[in-house]
Amino acid sequence: MVVGFFGLIVLVAILGVATDDANSTDEPSLVTTNTTSNESSNSVDISGKVFQVGESVESNGRILTVTKVDRNYDTGNQFSQPKTGREFVKATIEIENNSNSEISYSPFEFKVQDSNGNQKDLDAGTYSLDLPFESGSLAGGGKVSGDMLFEVPKDDQNLTLIYTSSFWGNQKINIQL
Repeated sequence: MVVGFFGLIVLVAILGVATDDANSTDEPSLVTTNTTSNESSNSVDISGKVFQVGESVESNGRILTVTKVDRNYDTGNQFSQPKTGREFVKATIEIENNSNSEISYSPFEFKVQDSNGNQKDLDAGTYSLDLPFESGSLAGGGKVSGDMLFEVPKDDQNLTLIYTSSFWGNQKINIQL
């Protein structure tokens, strides 16, 4: 009977921990810092939201910001030209590690979705840019920025940069370009 009672206590303790874990969220939040201003406000839940260029999104100490977008970008390279009816869009990305732990980052965590819902990885021309966004890791307090190139339908006004970091699991951060 004592063993049965002890087993019941252990089971209740395990279920309590599992319930606490299921109810806790590490949802990314918006840090309303505009790149043209030093003002920021409290973090808010971002589930299902679309952000704008210049807005910063934070989760677990990782801060993501698209700082600049150049439409109809000319690479200046005769071998790296968009196909007919398409254009290059160059996005400048910044990731800051606001935690004490090392974090990883990669350009393969980003895609651009066009108005038809077509999602594309970065263009190989990214690696010929002066400051390409590359893979690596950041120590606590570190910051990295770089450029990525995407080939999209010309004049498409409904482009969304989608960031899916393994750090956040399947959480997607959407930024209107």
